[in-house]
Amino acid sequence: MTAASLSKTLLTSIPPQLVPMLKTLRLGGMQDTLPLRLDQAQQQRLGYLEFLELLLGDEIERRANRALASRLSKAHFEDSDKTFENFDWTFNPKLPQEQLRDLATGSYLVRKEHILLWAALLILDDFAMREYTTQQADDLYELISDRTRAGSIIVTSNRPPQDWYPLFPNPVLASRVALTVSFSDRTAPGSPLTPTRIRRHDRLPAERLLHA
Repeated sequence: MTAASLSKTLLTSIPPQLVPMLKTLRLGGMQDTLPLRLDQAQQQRLGYLEFLELLLGDEIERRANRALASRLSKAHFEDSDKTFENFDWTFNPKLPQEQLRDLATGSYLVRKEHILLWAALLILDDFAMREYTTQQADDLYELISDRTRAGSIIVTSNRPPQDWYPLFPNPVLASRVALTVSFSDRTAPGSPLTPTRIRRHDRLPAERLLHA
C-alpha cells in the first residue's frame, strides 16, 4: 500500500483522533497541511518515504518561520516588513543587489570568507545633556530613525539610558528614542570615545545637529 492509496481512505479533513496526537508531538501545524499533502500523494502516486519527506519539510519550514517571527518581535524593529522581497531596489540602482542577496544567505560562513561593510556614520556626542523642546525632540527622533535605516550611529553620553526619559516632553517619543539608540550592536559603558578615534571637528553635540 502506498501513501496515495492510503489517502483515498481519509477525508479532506484530519480524523479527530489524530488531532490530540499531533498536538502531543507538537506537530499541530500539520493540521493545516496534511489534507493537502494527502491529496498530492493521491494525485502523484507518492510512496511512503516521499509522503513523509513532504510532511517533515512542511514542519521544518513552519518552525523556521515561527522562530523568525519570534526573533523579529524581540528585536523591536520599527519597520519589521523591510525584507529583500519588498525592498525598492530602484531607490538606488547602484546597490550591488546580487552581492547583498548572497550575503543574506549566509553562504560566506560556509566558504569561510571575510566580509567588510562600510557606510556613512553619524556621531551624537554628549547626548542627552539637557532637556529637549517638543520641536527638538521630534527632529532628533526623525534624525535617529532615518539614520538607523541608512547607516551607523555612535552615541556618547554621560547619562545612562534610563535617565534620558525625563529630558523629553513626550514619554512615548522618549521611549522610542531610547530603545532605538540603546538597542545597539555594541555598548561600552564607561568607555567614551577618545579624540584619537574621532577628530575634534567631527564631534558635534546632538543639540547642534538639530540646527545643522
